[in-house]
Amino acid sequence: MVGIGSGHAGFINYMSTAAATIRLDLSHAIPTPGKSECGLAWTGNAFWHFDSGSQLLYLISLEGKVIRTLPLQDGGCDTEFDGTSLWQAAPTSLKIYQLNPLTGEILHTLNTIDKCSGLCTDGYNWYRGSWD
Repeated sequence: MVGIGSGHAGFINYMSTAAATIRLDLSHAIPTPGKSECGLAWTGNAFWHFDSGSQLLYLISLEGKVIRTLPLQDGGCDTEFDGTSLWQAAPTSLKIYQLNPLTGEILHTLNTIDKCSGLCTDGYNWYRGSWD
């Protein structure tokens, strides 16, 4: 099992667990561009990372190399990748955007009734958090 999280001080932290234990050990820390990590999504071989200070989405390799940078047009909070599209929560405008991960083009916009602050999918269902 692997857990990932946006760390403070400009690092992506990911951890692994042994099947027989519950203890999480920090395996790696990857430096991130920017200083305001808000969203993090795993693609299967790299991380999408959103920096709220620069309003940029970064695709970052496990070695910490920036592979791609996409501007975000409407502020954001959390990021998710479903295997095909990027999804970005924009809590101030009460929207969730489906984005083309190659170009950043908005493919679809979902309106929400409150400020979505977290997105997650298991491949079948979508889950979202709210701070309202």
